[in-house]
Amino acid sequence: DNARPHVASTTVQKLHQLGIEVLPHPPYSPDISPTDFHFFLSFDSFLTQNDL
Repeated sequence: DNARPHVASTTVQKLHQLGIEVLPHPPYSPDISPTDFHFFLSFDSFLTQNDL
């Protein structure tokens, strides 16, 4: 998400030292919103079951 703590040189250096691979992704991408996969499916089921 390119937040300052995530791209600060100290953070990037430490991740590199630890051998952690940072995967690139677009900031605030609506394509990978976790809400779409859990919340709205559960919410839809709740509304259907409770006839709201």
